[in-house]
Amino acid sequence: MPYCENLLDAVSVDILQRYNHLLPNLSDVTVLVPNNLAQEPLREKLMSHVVRYGYKAVLLPACTTLRAWALTKYPVIKPLLSQYARELILVNAINKQSSLFAHVNLWTVANELLSFFDAMALNDVKYLNIQKLSWQCQQNTFSVAALSQEASLIMTLWEAWKQQLADENVLDPVAAYVQALQQSEFSKHEIYYGVGLDKLSECELCWFEKMDAQSRLHWFLSASDSKLCTRAESAIKNIFSCAKSVVRWATKQTSPYSEYLNTVFTENELGIKQRANNFANAYPVSPIKSRLKVYKTNSFEHHVKAIDIKIRNCIYANKQNIGVVTSDRKLARRLRAVLEHANVKVNDLGGWALATTSAAVVVESWLRLVEARYPAKQLLALARSPFFTMSAGKEMHDKAISFFEKNIVLAFNLRNGLTLFRNALEQLQTRQDDQDDQIFNYLHQLLERVETTTQSLAKLHKQKSIPLHRFFEELINGLKTFGIYAALRKDAAGKQVIDLFESQISHFQKIENEVNWLEWRHFLARILDQQNFRPPVVDSNVTFCSLTQSRLLKFDALIIAAVDKNHFPGAAGSYIFFNAQIRSELNITTWLDEQALHFYLFRGLLDAAPEVLITVQNKQNDEKIAPSPWIEAIETFHLMAYGDDLSDKELHTLVTRDDTSIINMQRIPMPSKLLQPSPTLTEHLKPNSISISQYQSLMDCPYQFYATRCLNLSKTDELREELDKASFGSLVHRCIYAFFVDQPSLPGAFAEKVTARNRQSAENTLRAISKRIFSLYTEYEFSDQLWLQRWLDLIPNFIDWEIKRQETCTPGKHEVSLHKDIDNHICVKGRIDRIDQSNKAYAVVDYKTGQTPATKNVRMGEQVQLPMYASLYDGCTQVEYVAIGKNNTVISASVMQGEALENLVHSHHMRLTEFSNSLKNNARFTAFADDDVCERCSARGLCRKGFWWS
Repeated sequence: MPYCENLLDAVSVDILQRYNHLLPNLSDVTVLVPNNLAQEPLREKLMSHVVRYGYKAVLLPACTTLRAWALTKYPVIKPLLSQYARELILVNAINKQSSLFAHVNLWTVANELLSFFDAMALNDVKYLNIQKLSWQCQQNTFSVAALSQEASLIMTLWEAWKQQLADENVLDPVAAYVQALQQSEFSKHEIYYGVGLDKLSECELCWFEKMDAQSRLHWFLSASDSKLCTRAESAIKNIFSCAKSVVRWATKQTSPYSEYLNTVFTENELGIKQRANNFANAYPVSPIKSRLKVYKTNSFEHHVKAIDIKIRNCIYANKQNIGVVTSDRKLARRLRAVLEHANVKVNDLGGWALATTSAAVVVESWLRLVEARYPAKQLLALARSPFFTMSAGKEMHDKAISFFEKNIVLAFNLRNGLTLFRNALEQLQTRQDDQDDQIFNYLHQLLERVETTTQSLAKLHKQKSIPLHRFFEELINGLKTFGIYAALRKDAAGKQVIDLFESQISHFQKIENEVNWLEWRHFLARILDQQNFRPPVVDSNVTFCSLTQSRLLKFDALIIAAVDKNHFPGAAGSYIFFNAQIRSELNITTWLDEQALHFYLFRGLLDAAPEVLITVQNKQNDEKIAPSPWIEAIETFHLMAYGDDLSDKELHTLVTRDDTSIINMQRIPMPSKLLQPSPTLTEHLKPNSISISQYQSLMDCPYQFYATRCLNLSKTDELREELDKASFGSLVHRCIYAFFVDQPSLPGAFAEKVTARNRQSAENTLRAISKRIFSLYTEYEFSDQLWLQRWLDLIPNFIDWEIKRQETCTPGKHEVSLHKDIDNHICVKGRIDRIDQSNKAYAVVDYKTGQTPATKNVRMGEQVQLPMYASLYDGCTQVEYVAIGKNNTVISASVMQGEALENLVHSHHMRLTEFSNSLKNNARFTAFADDDVCERCSARGLCRKGFWWS
């Protein structure tokens, strides 16, 4: 039939015209279609025509695929293997040929071999004719010896493959299908229709010949005419050669539009220019320009927007069935998101890789916990997953996880490790109020729950090889115990993931195999990537599908998207075993046959709707993409025939306009007053305490203090993947603290006075402590080792400084938290690194591993830390920084004592008193806009400095 005719409609009419005497029972009729997508449209067509025969209810014909029909009617007794179990058996066989496949991905080899074996079985190839192949080699200067060796290897693996199947007492699905076809018997009362079956193997063609001889068979295919004059029909020539007769419906006429396309793709002695001129003479007005348009762009977003606009225009025009056919999944997913933003629902028949669903991601996070020693990112992702089962209320859970991220992971910069998380929790718990105990208890229980439920998988991770089904069993058991399994079961994609895992377990239990953790992970990634998730069908008039899924489908409007050379016809294939020419001689399908089939489907698709838009993206990642030669032929023919292109100029104009995009947002006007911000505080925002770092913020810029302290706003921290200066300083502080104060799980503190006599012992102790602390809080990656080495190189200098220090002072207290009331309204809080004692006087030390404030800024009162430490600790007569690492040394800096220190302490006390009074008087917190302060301000941009500062 001509491409312009609807095969399903024609078949339904033909069934009722030929066999209306069977009504209302048409159960003797079976319609075989290429895929299940055609089943529902055929039923609808039949029911719409049955009404004319006066029946309200009928038994409709069975509509199914050939494989489903065969395996249902002739079921096998032996267990059937899954595709992945087949691969696993073959991988085991290939492993025995280790010398030949030493540096090759065995799964890739197995996959190609299985495709080759399947093709041999479906095309009834019992053995490889080496003599015939050798003759082909001689004709094409191939190596006869190499070909014979290759054929011998394949036959050896094939025999080993079949033998192992027999030993395991299981059956290959393809072999079962071929066996079912061969066992088939038909009766004269059975009626069969083959509709749109465009890809048939030798065994399948023989089956149809047998059916035709024993029962009644009617065959429907789209084609240009019985002479097969166009290149598009080359993919189905084998089907026509087997048919007894080919009859074209005399009442059906090919439209000028279809005739145009047939002429473009015809094969005769005339060149394209001559054919174009002849066609223009026969049809002076272009029959295609009003029906088929082409849109080309260099931009991905313009590409998406063009299709979005076209779909919405079709909806406004009341088109009930709009199709988008594309092989570009990235484009399809982006387009789907854009359409849903415009409240346009989509039925996506192609779906997307199961590996990209949130269900697969949560499984990946679960496995990463074991593999990477419980990384913080994966733990947080798991805790925030929609599949996570909470042991407390949502409010409590969210609060605890937020606390864990901010106060444990980010504050301590802990990348991974349950022990580290627990230590940090315990360290913080000693400093927190009782009101936070619930959070700490919840987090401790969560960490315990994670560790307990992953123990079995963690054991498998350490073993060298395990049967494949054990990995899946322990994975599922862990998900069940943790509570994720039940949540996955309730999700469409999650259910598909779980069903996939559980179904494979039963298959892998039937065969002997052992793999290690890495091999299992590669295998798991493959199966999740190869399986597609198709979202549930929704009530929508927009359908996404691939080229192969578009068989027999008709639309009111059609968009064929991303028609470039990479997708139409697609890249040329390559094979590990035998090239395309040798495979063709063996009657085995090659990539050339696949491209021919794609061409045939594309030709039929052009007639699948009265309105067609073809889109092409000419560039991707700044690289040119060649358009499909098929669309280039259509355009070139039109240009030669009519001197005009097929570009959709109106769509080009609409894409460039801003008002053609759907925008769902609340427009926020820009600030009307460009004034320097000077807010005041409401009563509930007024602080009753201030830390020394917050006091420094107040001195730098009152507005910064307002934003960070009063509004409690802070810049979002990120987990640092590598050790940086801030983390290095924190670790050095811990090392020095442990040197003076005993800590659990660390080498003991140095109890003696540090002198020249015991300096080596002191150095050794500090080194041992440092290595232990760095190993606990880092993964000892290359960058971590560099930071550790930097500190180890500084230890001798630190011990030298300590020896000189202890000649006059005795280390007293370390990591001391203090507070002091300024008046009845506000107090100051601070944490001092170290307090030394000399006679009855005290000296405060603050370690600095980064930049040390300039002495003049301290003396002028611009840097408040040291004098405020003196204010907090009664009896303090001296303060100083210890600069660790400055010019690779350890030295005292900004030392202040005596009257100068007293004056500074008094001055800061007066400032804080004034600040307390200003709070009572509702003083304004005006932004200073000092460039140096703004450069490092965490609230930078919040004050909108650019609007009022010039």
